[in-house]
Amino acid sequence: MPGHMNITSPWRSSMIKICFIIGQLEKGGTERQLYELVQNIDRRLFVPIVVSLSADGFWANEFIKLNIPLFQLPRKKNVEFRRLIKLYKLVHRLRPHIVHTLLSSANSYGRIAALLNGVPIILSSERSMPKGDKKTLNRSLEKILAHLSDGVICNSHRAAQ
Repeated sequence: MPGHMNITSPWRSSMIKICFIIGQLEKGGTERQLYELVQNIDRRLFVPIVVSLSADGFWANEFIKLNIPLFQLPRKKNVEFRRLIKLYKLVHRLRPHIVHTLLSSANSYGRIAALLNGVPIILSSERSMPKGDKKTLNRSLEKILAHLSDGVICNSHRAAQ
């Protein structure tokens, strides 16, 4: 179960490391929001890191231009256990204080990797989706992971449901 990090805790370094995990970096609204967030984040307080569960994409070069650490874990299939293991190992190596996941596949993979690594704060962002877009198993997993997260940010009432 995720915990709440005490900001004055000696466990954390002087800077808060945030690992943003997203499904891909193609042109899209969520990807642009992530870029703008990372571009404007106070780097005296936060160390942003971006992890994409796909290779390349329009925004990849933009993050590199900002000198943001970017890790890419290309997919070979839609659901791939090896990619979850790679993400688990990467999160373990990075030791972030916060994991913030964005979009469906990243929400599942990222929260599982963060939970298994004992990341102190786990956040996820849900976007609106057409009814029936997610399979029942995926919806059940999302509900369980939402309860194990410290926060879920939704951009619509439909996404919140």
